[in-house]
Amino acid sequence: MLLLLAVSTALVAAAAQTPSQAYESNKEYLYEYETQALTGIPMGSTIYSGMKMKSDVRIQFRSRSSATLKMDKLTFAKINDPIESVDPTQQQVPAEMFQPLTGRDAEQMLTDLSRPINFRYVRGNVKDIHHEADDPEWSVNVKKGLLSMLEMNLEKRKELRKSGVIPQVLRPQSSDEGSMFTVMEPSIVGECETLYRISPWTSTSANPWMHITKVRNYQHCLDRPKYFGSMFHLRQCAECVREQSEPLRSASQIRYTLRGNMRQFQIQSAIAESQHVFTPYSAKGGHVATYLNQTLNLVKEEDVKTSLSEPQSPTKVKSGLQYTSRELEMRDSSSILQQSSDSLSTDKSSPESPQHSSSSSNHHPSPQPPSPQPKTTSNQAADRIRKLLKMLEVFMKPTIQPEAGPLLMSLLEEIRTADSESLRAVYRECSNGETAATVQDADGHPSICGTTSATEVLVDSILNDQLPQSEAVVALGILSLSARPDVLIAKKLLDLTRSSQVSKDRYLKRAAFLCLGSVAGMLREEGWRRSREISRQEEIVKTLISQESRSQTRNELKSKKRELEDLKKREHSIKTKIKQEIVKELQMLMRSTVFDDKILSFKTIGNAGLWEMIPTIRTYIQDKSQPQVLRTQAIYSLRKLARHYPDDIQTTLLPLYFDQSEKEEVRIGSYLVMTFTEPSRQLLEMVAQSLHRERNPHVGTFVYTHLEQMSNSTYPCLMSWAKNASFAMRFAKKFSPMYHYSRFMHLSGFNEMHKMGAAAELGLVTTPEEFIPRAGAVNLHTYVFGRSVNFAEIGFNTEGLQTLVSKLVGPLGELTKGKSLVDVLKQRVRRSAESSQPSDPISQIHKQLKVSPRTSPTPKGHMYMKMMGNELQYITLDGTLVDTLLREGKLLSGVSEQDLKTGLNVEVHRSTMPLEAEIMIPSECGLPLRLKLHGTAAIKVTGKVGVTGMPSIFEINRPGKQAKELSFNFELRPSVLFQLRGEMEMDAEYFKMGVALKTMAHMETPLSLTASANLPKAKFYTKFNIEKLSEKIARLEVSPYTYFKEDPSEITKYPLPRETQEISVAKNAKVFPMSMAYGKQTLGLEIKLSGQAVVRDFEMDVPYYPMIGKQEMIVTLSPGTDPQKYVEIQFQLMKRMSQSKQQPTSEESSSSTGLLSWVSSLIGSDQSDQSSPSSSSSSSTSPPKDIRSKDTSLKDLLEHLKESQSVHPDGSVVTRNNSMGLIFNVIGIDQSRSIKRHFHISMAAGMNPSPKTTSILLRMNRSPIPTMETKPWNMDVAVNVNLPSRLADPSELLSDAYQRELEQQIEVYVRRHGESDYHRWIMLEEPRWESSVLQRLLSLSDTQEVIDEVMNSELSKSEESGTPEDRNIIDLIRKQKQILKEARKIWQRSYDSLRVQDIKAKLSSLIKRSESVRKDLEKDSASVSKSEKSDALRKYCALLQQLIDQRLDEAVRSSRRSLSSKERQDIAKSLESSKESLRKILQQQHRSPSKVDSSIHHLALFKSILHRSVKVILKKLKNLRTQNKKINPSNNNSLLNSPRTPCLAINLPKCLVVRLCQSQCQTFCKNRKMWFRIFPGQRNQRD
Repeated sequence: MLLLLAVSTALVAAAAQTPSQAYESNKEYLYEYETQALTGIPMGSTIYSGMKMKSDVRIQFRSRSSATLKMDKLTFAKINDPIESVDPTQQQVPAEMFQPLTGRDAEQMLTDLSRPINFRYVRGNVKDIHHEADDPEWSVNVKKGLLSMLEMNLEKRKELRKSGVIPQVLRPQSSDEGSMFTVMEPSIVGECETLYRISPWTSTSANPWMHITKVRNYQHCLDRPKYFGSMFHLRQCAECVREQSEPLRSASQIRYTLRGNMRQFQIQSAIAESQHVFTPYSAKGGHVATYLNQTLNLVKEEDVKTSLSEPQSPTKVKSGLQYTSRELEMRDSSSILQQSSDSLSTDKSSPESPQHSSSSSNHHPSPQPPSPQPKTTSNQAADRIRKLLKMLEVFMKPTIQPEAGPLLMSLLEEIRTADSESLRAVYRECSNGETAATVQDADGHPSICGTTSATEVLVDSILNDQLPQSEAVVALGILSLSARPDVLIAKKLLDLTRSSQVSKDRYLKRAAFLCLGSVAGMLREEGWRRSREISRQEEIVKTLISQESRSQTRNELKSKKRELEDLKKREHSIKTKIKQEIVKELQMLMRSTVFDDKILSFKTIGNAGLWEMIPTIRTYIQDKSQPQVLRTQAIYSLRKLARHYPDDIQTTLLPLYFDQSEKEEVRIGSYLVMTFTEPSRQLLEMVAQSLHRERNPHVGTFVYTHLEQMSNSTYPCLMSWAKNASFAMRFAKKFSPMYHYSRFMHLSGFNEMHKMGAAAELGLVTTPEEFIPRAGAVNLHTYVFGRSVNFAEIGFNTEGLQTLVSKLVGPLGELTKGKSLVDVLKQRVRRSAESSQPSDPISQIHKQLKVSPRTSPTPKGHMYMKMMGNELQYITLDGTLVDTLLREGKLLSGVSEQDLKTGLNVEVHRSTMPLEAEIMIPSECGLPLRLKLHGTAAIKVTGKVGVTGMPSIFEINRPGKQAKELSFNFELRPSVLFQLRGEMEMDAEYFKMGVALKTMAHMETPLSLTASANLPKAKFYTKFNIEKLSEKIARLEVSPYTYFKEDPSEITKYPLPRETQEISVAKNAKVFPMSMAYGKQTLGLEIKLSGQAVVRDFEMDVPYYPMIGKQEMIVTLSPGTDPQKYVEIQFQLMKRMSQSKQQPTSEESSSSTGLLSWVSSLIGSDQSDQSSPSSSSSSSTSPPKDIRSKDTSLKDLLEHLKESQSVHPDGSVVTRNNSMGLIFNVIGIDQSRSIKRHFHISMAAGMNPSPKTTSILLRMNRSPIPTMETKPWNMDVAVNVNLPSRLADPSELLSDAYQRELEQQIEVYVRRHGESDYHRWIMLEEPRWESSVLQRLLSLSDTQEVIDEVMNSELSKSEESGTPEDRNIIDLIRKQKQILKEARKIWQRSYDSLRVQDIKAKLSSLIKRSESVRKDLEKDSASVSKSEKSDALRKYCALLQQLIDQRLDEAVRSSRRSLSSKERQDIAKSLESSKESLRKILQQQHRSPSKVDSSIHHLALFKSILHRSVKVILKKLKNLRTQNKKINPSNNNSLLNSPRTPCLAINLPKCLVVRLCQSQCQTFCKNRKMWFRIFPGQRNQRD
């Protein structure tokens, strides 16, 4: 419609006047220009958010090529409502549905767009664009989007391929052979491949018209301005799957109507349509799309009456039509490298002082001319941040509220765009003023955004001691994730590592160097990416030069080629300079004599991945005199270099792996890093072959398990690895992964439909010297949007850790001696205050004998954490803690007992942006389109934590006394908030519109609890004050919505709330309200879950639809019936201990070992076996409901359990000498400890080692539910477990002798035990199953399934050993099944109107084939069956023929529309004749003249099959009788020798056991592949 309207308008204008075919000088051309941008969820909702811009475009040509353009009568309008009258994806929305934009900012936008621009227009090519100096960038870009519609390339400039490549069938019927061609054409979105198709409309020479369509290919561009930034360090596995897994796809086409010829023309109308579609994970799960529509119509052509004003202070645009933005320059890595060159050149001689660095680094030289000022000045940016902080203070005190999430995201955006002076001023005010806590609550530090300005503020605050050490370490860790690949950031971090403040604190030093390594690694990755991108551009330019014949265009391309070469050299020079400085600093750190500095240098190299450090690292690796921990760290520092320099890494590490004299850590580390080089199949086969000569089981087990696990991986990035590893496994020697050997585990999963996957890896490295692994790591990977992310890794590297563990829990450890955990605590004091330790007499003896004992390695090691492939921080073993533990067996505590009693104030305020990603691409109208993912997590905990001990916590304060009670008091108020928001947004400078998906989780409730432990009696209590719990404790919400947001320039209006339209439920979706409650009567506290869920009733293979409606879940608490104030959980562990504490006997010692005994020894329980005085008056006392106020003993517990048990197990071994007891109570009490509710569990477990029997007695008791019950609820459980007395070797399990022995034992056991029980069970089960199973068997469908499965197995046997007659019937059966399959397809496709002829032909063919099969069956049925098997096959064949007739009849009825009346009559006659013949066949088979019903035929066939199986069963029973006689020849009354004829037991598929006793038919369905032998009379048994 729009195209016809444009053409009609052009024809009317042409009828009124006959202008020239080309643009002429001193002429003015008036166009109507309209732009519409809408964003929504097209498949789920009719709500769209967007804007419309309309204007008159005046173009005055001063000459045939020079022109001035000015936009007049501009109007802006917005929309954020449902659109149902038109299809917004295909049509322009009527203007009356939009609301006009008003206000100061809208007027400023109209003023800026009204500024004129000059350009040259040479045969459709837009050149030399000049704009006013103060014209904003966004305004210039909008005008470039308009000029891009005027760009025409009918001369085939920069043609990519000849038009002859396009097949002739795709070309229009025209004499012009060049009517379809492909060129590289510039536009606002970049210089991309564009396909032209030219269709002449009229061919008259006086008034020629043309239709032109051009389509852009955004996947093949010479240069396309875009930005992608993310804290996720993504890696694309393969280029071949990039297009399939790309989440954002763009398409654009423009349709023109031209007057003129290929050299001289006028654009009469142009319609541009563009789509940008974002698909999260699956097209079926929904997508978000932005639709752009631009129309340009020529209204009038006249002579120039009033000349347009020229641009004041004209500035030439060097980028041509391409989109430019200061923001893009600041974020794009190539621009960052260009901006950093001057800064490095001024500082290459010596490092700056901090003051000079902070002042000079604010200047960012740009290759572009001075850009216009942004919409916000430095003072305005600072004011915005201050205002957001004040608003956050309201929503984050005293707890975090959900409104704080959007404010945190807005704060991050403001910090990202602010300059260093604004950030420094705000941070200085907040650090010294009242809002310091708010800054801490908000985000910790501006470094979270990772910009250069934020890094400057962070470094300056550390150097000036304005930031505490703990916060500085966290801020540097966040910067390691969020920093951009900026040379200036790397230089600021270099200055930080050289400062004295960093060298004084080891944790700060680690964080600074690791952050420097992370930024250096980002620069390295970005350099490789930029190098590949420039090389790709050079190849395109070379191709264009080789195909271009025009000298002017060739010169332009050659100039472009020189620019690319200069850019590559310049970027290489910049990277080389900063890399040399980083390498120099790391070499100095590596030469340090401090062991921790060497470890830090290798970890920094591991983050950076610097190839220049390989020679130095190789020296350390090959030096066997170096500590193993240091050599291992040097090996792991090569991981990031493995993929890019595989030859260097393999040459360095493979000799170490094959050297069997090396340590396990070195060899395994060498192999593991070598696997990151993506080794070839030959190399992996060599490694696998070497396992046959491997003498070290630790190395062999790790390599074997690694190859085995990786060969089964389904992770997309490991597909080639898995294939090569599976081949290598053929040459490998198998190593059993014992628990004390090194090993590797890999778990992975990938969903092909949703293109999402994950993988988890676990590696452990052990040595013969220690039973504790020396190294281990857990690694998590995720695969989403076609890219892999090394999400997190946690690991450790230690040496000598076994010495520390043995000091605590070894044979002579402190805890093994009977002390509790409290007894090994020691308050940290100065070394000078400690008493001198006496000399060790053993060491004196060693000195006298001049011998040296065997010593374990000195304990050392560290634990590290990585995120996104970069190590953020690591923690080493504390030297003082190690010395104290080795010397005294004590664990140091850094808090005094008095502070613990008073209570420690808890103030945890932390908020960060754990998720951050953004994509920015220019749209065809000149406005940027953004895809943003922002996630914020905030936690705030305030309150007090106190610890008290009776008589004291530390042993030094209670000499000679035992710790009796330990209590922890918590008075906390935690609040947690997590918000994740994804947006697709069109940015119109002051106005933003788009679609967002919000995910929010919020939890808040006061928490008051007391946890205490009675150490001697092994009692534990935890008491909750439920009255202080909040009513609304948790909320989870996922909701999509459209929005329109104004970003005002006036600080008084900032920030304005969004105008949102919530998409509550999408089309074809259903809302299911949720309302669940529990505990009102039972717990006295009602826990309610309310909300709603929106689901679709189709496409069940998609797990979740995030954009189909609002999902909400709310958890609330409210008092119930007869509520209590406190809920207390009590636990007591009891074991027998003599009061004299003498050495137990061997039997007692063996019986008291185990996990529970070890746990009780850790807490130092010393329980007496004597009963409490209160319990001595009665023979049995039940355990108290409140064990805090009343004690009980193990003796009382056992007596209570034995007397109260309603189930009395035979052979229980629970006694006082070999048992342990457990009491678990949950009670609801009030202030006076009056019990209102209780739930009680009493349990005792004992083991007798001689018969290897374990017994468990359990009793559960609950108070009656108010208003519902009057008596308490009880349940008794008794368990006896008898373990086998003989252990069978695994190899014996598959031997024939073992199987025969097992069968004999089962038969003997069945004969001797439980005959009456089995008989009673069978008699009870038969009536219950008989009726239901018989009904199911008589139904057509179920019986047909049974018959099909039985006959399929019979067919497979008959093919090999059957007679020729049987094989003929089998051939007929197979033909019938093929006919049934094709008939079913016809019935399914009968409603397809496009396949009418195909359905007719196939239906006619099937009827003919069915008649042929029926005739063969009729001939075969005339003869008498020679065997039961032949009779069953014939009956089965007749049954299939009956099904064929039914299926064909259904296909004919469903295909009525495809068949004529005559055809239907002919087919009906044929089917009726077939049915009559079938009746004759059935009568012949049954030898009965009566009418045969289908159900009778089913039963007859079924009985035939049963009869066929009877002989097999009888043969087996005969063999069993023979075998039974061999086992027990003297037992004449044996069950298997019974003279009675047994009933029939048939092993049918699905274990259908049919029992035929005289005239009855009783059926059982049991588990699959289990045999049941059922015998009649009084001795029916089952085994």
